[in-house]
Amino acid sequence: MHSFRRFLVPLVAGTFLLAGAFGSAGHAAKDTPPAGKISIKGCQKKKPPVSFDHAAHVKLLKGAKSCEGCHHKVQGKPAKEHACTSCHSKPQGTKLGTCADASLSKNPLHVNCIGCHKKELAAGKTKAPTKCAQCHAK
Repeated sequence: MHSFRRFLVPLVAGTFLLAGAFGSAGHAAKDTPPAGKISIKGCQKKKPPVSFDHAAHVKLLKGAKSCEGCHHKVQGKPAKEHACTSCHSKPQGTKLGTCADASLSKNPLHVNCIGCHKKELAAGKTKAPTKCAQCHAK
């Protein structure tokens, strides 16, 4: 019985490790949002929408792990909706209101995007824009 257990335990553990590795890789690829340029709108009051190169950001931030750098989790799980306005434009979506209701300095996109851009610039990694007209082009 003891020798059988010595064989069975590593076999079961290895099976779970392999299942986890393949399961998580498939999950990340399936849930990756479409690449390319997207228009970020619905979050500004006075400025034009932002043309955002999603594919370039995913590449710069190293693939699927980059998702959590911009997209927060919902109740501990990755969000099913990737556009902020799919939840945060609805009155029940947030206690803080929508991002269009926020002041410029507290607008979540400004805090998240410009904050990351400033860190990258300070590290000398990129020429990321930090001025209004650089993202909100007319």
